[in-house]
This record gives sequence, C-alpha cells and structure tokens, in this order.
Amino acid sequence: MKKFKFYTMMRAVFIISAFALFFSCSDDDANDGTLAIESVSKTGYNEPSPGVFIPVDSLVTTGFSGNVYVIRGKGLSKTRAIYFNDFSAYFNPTMVTDNNIVLTLPVGVPYSTDLTSNKLRIVTTDGKEALYDFTIGPPPPSLLKYPLGGPAGTVATITGTDFVDVISVKFGEIPAEILSTTATTIVIKIPAGITGACKIFVETPGGITQSALTFGFNYMIYDDSRNGDWWEGSWGGNVNQQQTEIVRDGVYTIKKENSAGSYGGFQIGKNGDPLDISGYTKLKVSLFATMAGKAKIVLSGKSISINLVPGEWTDYEFSLQTDFENPGSPGIFLIQEDSGIANTIYIDNLGFI
Repeated sequence: MKKFKFYTMMRAVFIISAFALFFSCSDDDANDGTLAIESVSKTGYNEPSPGVFIPVDSLVTTGFSGNVYVIRGKGLSKTRAIYFNDFSAYFNPTMVTDNNIVLTLPVGVPYSTDLTSNKLRIVTTDGKEALYDFTIGPPPPSLLKYPLGGPAGTVATITGTDFVDVISVKFGEIPAEILSTTATTIVIKIPAGITGACKIFVETPGGITQSALTFGFNYMIYDDSRNGDWWEGSWGGNVNQQQTEIVRDGVYTIKKENSAGSYGGFQIGKNGDPLDISGYTKLKVSLFATMAGKAKIVLSGKSISINLVPGEWTDYEFSLQTDFENPGSPGIFLIQEDSGIANTIYIDNLGFI
C-alpha cells in the first residue's frame, strides 16, 4: 500500500511539474491580437518500471479519447469554445494561457471519417476562429460475443463495436486469419496450435481489448464431442450429443429434452479415477433453454442453482473455490432441470479452465 501511495504521489508530482513547465513561459510573447494554433502534443508520462517516470511530450496530428493534450499557439487566452470534429470539448479555463491550452480529449468525440471535419477549431470571446488539421482515432474496440470453443479452422464471428481498421485478432499469442470486418463484426478462422485456455485479443488503432471470457479449455469435457474418458448416464428425457439446431460454437451441441415432472438431468462421469482439478480454477459451460426455469449444476456432490435464460445462450465461468467450495476430485458432472417443466436445455463449451 505504501508503494502504491508513493507511485501515485510521484505521478501527481510529475504531471503538476509538467503543467507548470508548460505555463512558466506562456506569456513571453506579447499578444498582438493574433489567434493561431501552431501545434498539438500528447503529454503525460510512461512508467517502464515501478517508480521510473519518463516524460512524454510528442507532437501529434491524431488524438484519442482519455489522453491529455497541449494545444500551442497565439492568442489562446480568450478561448471560449474548443471543437474536435465539431464536437464541443470541455476545457478547464485555469489550464489556459495565451500560448497553451491543456485538456483531456473527452469520451464521445466522433472519430474521424470522410464525413467528419477532421479539424480542431477554437473560438474566442471576441468572435475569432482558428482551425488546425487534427484527426480523432477510434476508441478501443468492445467485444460483445465471440467464440468460446471450436476446433481449429472453424469460421467464427466476433461481434462488438468500434472495429475500425482492425489490425489483428489473436487467441493468446496466436494470430487468427481475418476473413472480413465491419464496424460491428469480425469474421475469423480459429487458428491451429492453441493449447489450453486463452483470452481473445482484438487490436485496432484505438487500442487492444481482451475478451472477458476464456476461449478453449485446460481440460475439455465437451467441445463438439464428449471427452472419451467420460461416460454419459442421463435421465428424464432424450439426449442428443450431436445436434445442429441451436449451436453456440463449432458444429454440434448437446440437446437435453426434459419431460414434465421428471426433473431430468444430463449426467456424465469420469471413467476410472476421479479427475484431479487442483490445477484448474473455473468450470466453464454455455447453456440455452427453451423456457425460463431453474437448474442445478452439480460437481462432486456440491451444487449451485441458476435461473435459466430462455431463447439465448448464457455463458458461465464458475469458480471452483467459491462457487463449488473446492470440490476435490470430481467424478460426476450433472445439469438437472429443477422446475419440473418440459424444458429443453442445450449445453456447449463444457470443461475446466
């Protein structure tokens, strides 16, 4: 905690010192009434190692939301409004002198396209205006839905926002082939060579975004087919382990039909010795239900209850430590319908990470 406070204090000291430097010579030139924007630079610091601060003050012609910039010029002290791509940007009047304006590029500024002005515009209290060529880069991409499993070579779609000029899609460190992109979708092929669970990374000029959920498994129970080391012994309705009606990822999904009043369950167990899960942290599974209802997920006799979401896939990552209270070495996994209704449950992406 002391180190954190020290680093926070040092960052604050650097920023304050940098701003003081910007303003120390701000009025050396007499104001002859000229309004002009001469340059824009990104300011701040890099911290390549704890406690080591390297100043950043580099001239730029493209800005990104959330970064701090210094606008340099003449006659800036009378600034009334600042616009980026005709979007009004807030600025603190105390951070304005005749030669410098320091501001944070706000969230919400439209990124530059052929349809935007691609200009920085300053308007003063006496009606003068100054223009400067300046583009706004896209924000970091957001990932809404992406594959959680599937064999190498499978074509999959990533959906989200701000997929502008996509640079790369990686599964861990392994790049995926990009087949097509739009502002909200990226179509890729799942790459070969993935071993174990990993995150998906999408990079654009706006930054790199990591998936919240994990692709793949450190131990797979079902991913298009059941792990051959596990037996299946379900009840209370039909089971189809290679159905193609409703699929989360890959080609196949488990379909478990539950008869009314049966409280049916999809049950699989480990052949031979129970599975040692000491090296894993989470149970991962995707579920799709045809009706709202309840279900129990049971692992080594320890269960948790969930509410089934009808008509859409819901992806889960359950903590083995907190959700299942350290289940030891499980030999049986069970998903049981717990409302007594004729609810069909689809199951995909089942395993440990």
